[in-house]
Formats: sequence, structure tokens, C-alpha cells
Amino acid sequence: MTQPEILAYLNGVVDRYSLREHIQLETGMTDAEFDETSGTWTVRTDLGVTYRCRFLVTGLGLLSATNMPNFPGIETFEGRLVHTGAWPEDLDLTGKRVGVIGNGSTGNQVITASAPIVAHLTSFQRTPQYSVPAGNRELTPEQIQHHRDNFDAIWDQVHNSSTAMGFVESTVETFSIDEAEREAVYEKAWNEGGGFRFMFETFGDIATDEDANEEAAKFIRRKIAEVVKDPETARKLTPTDLYARRPLCDSGYYETFNRPNVTLVNVKENPIAKVTEKGIVTEDGTLHELDVLVCATGFDAVDGNYVRVDIRGRGGETLKEHWSEGPTSYLGMTTAGFPNMFMILGPTVRSRTSPRRSRLRSNGSATPSATSRRPTRAGSTSSPTPKPNGRRPARTSPIRPCSRRLPVGSSAPTSRARSARSCSTWADSRNTARPSPPNRRPDTRVTPPMTTSSSRRSDTPCEAGFDLQRRTRNDEVRNSRPHHRHRGT
Repeated sequence: MTQPEILAYLNGVVDRYSLREHIQLETGMTDAEFDETSGTWTVRTDLGVTYRCRFLVTGLGLLSATNMPNFPGIETFEGRLVHTGAWPEDLDLTGKRVGVIGNGSTGNQVITASAPIVAHLTSFQRTPQYSVPAGNRELTPEQIQHHRDNFDAIWDQVHNSSTAMGFVESTVETFSIDEAEREAVYEKAWNEGGGFRFMFETFGDIATDEDANEEAAKFIRRKIAEVVKDPETARKLTPTDLYARRPLCDSGYYETFNRPNVTLVNVKENPIAKVTEKGIVTEDGTLHELDVLVCATGFDAVDGNYVRVDIRGRGGETLKEHWSEGPTSYLGMTTAGFPNMFMILGPTVRSRTSPRRSRLRSNGSATPSATSRRPTRAGSTSSPTPKPNGRRPARTSPIRPCSRRLPVGSSAPTSRARSARSCSTWADSRNTARPSPPNRRPDTRVTPPMTTSSSRRSDTPCEAGFDLQRRTRNDEVRNSRPHHRHRGT
């Protein structure tokens, strides 16, 4: 889908459900703090408006905190410097000299779409990628009718599959058929298109058997050699590691490097030395003059946006401190020590497109990783902390009154955490009354916002994923404790 189509869809949903009155655009959350006395959250924004709420729902996003490279002299560049995750609406690349740093999923698309309209495009590539055709095409009326007639069955298959991509994953082993048949299967998948289809619909052991993986990788390498005319450019574009860091697909990525106005720079062999006012200087002394420098350099993934905002829970502990050894959560929705704060697709949630981690085995079998590893920043891993009796060690930090409580209505600096654009609070504002959602009866169990910091609730705030060090105490008082349920709309 194109950007205008996606925007039209979003606007349609917003209008259909009368959501505009509940959305405040161009507003960033600068900090949020839990008040243990009142059992509420105080949320401050870069517009100087402060909200008091009982439940805080964050939708900060897994891939929204952009990573910008820090090359020497980048601040002196006189051209346009942009990141693909914050693309300016007024940017026109037509007739420009464009440099693209990065060739992952986004860089792949930017290079392919930009090359036909720019004066010259230089791709600064660190790691060559495996990519197969996307196979974008209009569906026939018969195909559309088939999807409508089998709507429930299609979704049932999606919900019960490993990849949730709308196709049945193959169970055929790579070496159970001869070489000619394997080639035909790969060729058909290449012509049909789709990165996940190529990886999971062709054979069932590409992700678990190293030899099977190499067979698929060799097919794509042969395709690169066939498509790219210049042998040296083809060499630079050909990956040699496992297939694949991510099963990419494209609309003519390799063909793009046959264009006379496209140059490929392998920055592993010829690193970027510095950026000047005119462009990029590589280690061999070449100045690549540019009008626009596009950084397709990814994101501070998973917990990046959460630790960039000052979010404080029990005892004034920041979320950054709480996750200092790696992000943890309960079902990707809550984290201990931050009561009534809910995350949409938060850290450590396992998506439908993330199969259970396994090791590649040369004999074709897959086994769980030898050790459970905790995810850290940008998808890396770290060794687990030893756990006595199989349990995580209890936190020993004392629970103390919040020491950073500010008066309701006070403003915070406007320069912090501008990227936290998607935070929404189910709350009433001290300054602006928030209407209830349409067609929903008011929940009388939700106490209105506190008017003073000394107000005390008669019940305890609900905390999904209770603090581990308080489990015993919670078990003792559970029967005397009121239960709060969030009713779906």
C-alpha cells in the first residue's frame, strides 16, 4: 500500500469511531510519574499541559526512536540530512545527488524508489542483504472473491500458523527431493514473490538446518549474479552469511544497480571517514558530493522510546534504571514497579512473526537455545542473570515516597522526548475535560483525578505483574483487596 492509501485508511477509522475528539496531535509526553499516595499518574507534555490519570497506556512503539549516525563533521553538512523514520513531507529528490546510508529493509525500498528520479544515487552499504522479489500485483476479481468467501478460514489459518503471513508453511525437508525439484521450488517462489514465502513456504527446514539454509542462500546468490551486470558490483551485493537477517523483498533492488546513475560503496572495505559541507569523504580520500543524505540507519529498537522518556514508578525508580540489565515485562503489557501502566506491544512480547528461538543444526533438527537469553537494546542479547531455584532474584530496593512530585499544572522543558508522540492517557485533564468514549457507560469504579497531592484513595492501585518481592504479602492480603477490571469498549 502507498502512503496516501494508508493515511486514508487511518482517517477512515478515526472518523468511523469518532476518535478525533480524543486525540491531541503534535503533543509529546516529556515525563510521567506515579504517585504512591494517590495511586495516580502525573503526565507532563511539551505543551505545558499536565494530566492526572489512574491508568497510563503507552503506545510509544518498537520502531520509532530513530538512530542517527555520528560521523565526524556530520553537523557541517550543508545539504538536507534526513532519517527515513522521520521523512519530511516537503522533501523532493528529483534531480538531486542523493546518498543513502544503510541497505536494510527501508534502505532497500528507498534506493529502489529513488534511483529513477534522482540525478545520482550513492548507496553506502555495510552488509549485503538477501532479497527476493516482492511480487506486488493487483489481485484478480476471482482472487478477491476467494478471500471474501473464505475469510474465516483464512484468519483461522493465520492465527494457528508460525509466521501469521497468510500461507501454509512448508513441512517438506530441503534434501528430501532432488536438486532439479529444489530448483523448481525456489524458482516458483522467486517468481511469486514475498520474503516470508520464500523462507517458509518453500521448505520447512531453511531456518533450522544449516545445510538447507545454504541451499536457499546459494539460489539467491546465483540470482544476484544473473541480475547485476557488473561483476564487481555483484560481488559487493552478494551476502555470504546465513539467510537471512531478515527475509527482505523488493521491487527491483538488484536491478537498480545496473543503472548508470547509481554507485555502490562498500563501507566495510572503504569506510566513511568524515562528512563535510559538500558530502561524504571515504577512507580512500574520495569526496562523494551530495545534496541530500538519507540515513536508513534503523531505530533504537524495542525499549528505545521508553528509556528516552523520564518515566518513574514506585520509589521514584525510572524505567531506564529498572531495565538497566535488559527490558522485562509481563506479556509485553506491564512491568513490575509501575502500577497501572500498560504498554502496547511492549518489550519482550513475542510476536506472531517471531518463531520460537532455535539453533541451526547441521543434521536438520532444531533444538531450543542452550541458554535462555534476555533481549537487550536493538535486538541484541545478553547472558541471563543466575536465578536461585529457577526464580528471578527479588528486588531489594526499598519502597519509598516519590521525591520528585511537582505541583499539578507545572510544565516541563519542551525539548525532551519529542519522539514520544504516541503516548495516550486514559485520563481527565486538570485543564481540559476529556469526554468519555462513545457508546460506553462511565465506569463508576474509576476514581476521578485527584485535586491535591495529599488525597488518599481507599483502595490499592491494580498492578498487573506484581513486584516479585511483594508476592508473599500480596498473597496474604489478596482476599481483602479490591479487584479492578478494565472493561473493553
